[in-house]
Amino acid sequence: MKLRLKELCKERGITLTDLAARVGINKVTIYYYVSGRSFPTKRNLAMMAMALNVDVSELFAPQNAPIAPVEDVVVEEEVAPSFVALVSYKDVNYRFDDIESLKLRLSEWEQENNG
Repeated sequence: MKLRLKELCKERGITLTDLAARVGINKVTIYYYVSGRSFPTKRNLAMMAMALNVDVSELFAPQNAPIAPVEDVVVEEEVAPSFVALVSYKDVNYRFDDIESLKLRLSEWEQENNG
């Protein structure tokens, strides 16, 4: 399902980087949403709709709209992410700044699920 983030930002005179800052997520994540490589959580959809002053349903393009090819997505400045991973687990987003904390949390979740 294609999101209209690029179009909505342009209409409001803001960049995708501005939107990412308003939502509190990394701009690379926004570019993944635009290219269709990733899909936002319910929380991020709600936050983006709020930041753009639209209903969540207005974030979505019509059903058969093509997803922008990755090469059409332009990153405004090339910056390496300052984190190892962003993980959504049980509708909560987690940011891991190092591999050890990620491994530890994954182990905890595995134990939790195996009871």
